[in-house]
Amino acid sequence: MAQTQAFFAQKYFPIQASSSGVNQIIAGQAGYKIRILNYVIVASGAVNVKWQSGSTDVTGLLYLAANGGVSAPYANDGHFATANGDDLNLNLSGATAVGGHVTVAIYPATVAS
Repeated sequence: MAQTQAFFAQKYFPIQASSSGVNQIIAGQAGYKIRILNYVIVASGAVNVKWQSGSTDVTGLLYLAANGGVSAPYANDGHFATANGDDLNLNLSGATAVGGHVTVAIYPATVAS
C-alpha cells in the first residue's frame, strides 16, 4: 500500500524588515509549525541575515552585499521549519532595509516533520 502524505495549503508572506536584531515575519500559533518552502531576500545595504525559530537559529548567516540578495528555490519538503508555536523571524546584523517574500506551509505540530 502506498504511503500518503498530508497536504497543507501554501501561504505567501512579504518580507519587510529594517531593524537590527529580530524582525518577526510570521507570528507563531500554539500547536502549529511553519515550514519554509522557498524565499527571496534582497538588501538595500550590506547586512548579514539569519532565519530563526523564535530565538533559535535555523540557518547560518547569509552575507548580503548592498543591493544583493539570496533565494532558496521551492522545496516540497521544505528547507527548515519552526518549532511548535514559534514565530518565524529574520535576524539582521544592522539596521538595513531588507525585502522579499517567503512561501510557507503552516501545519499541526502533531504531523511528523
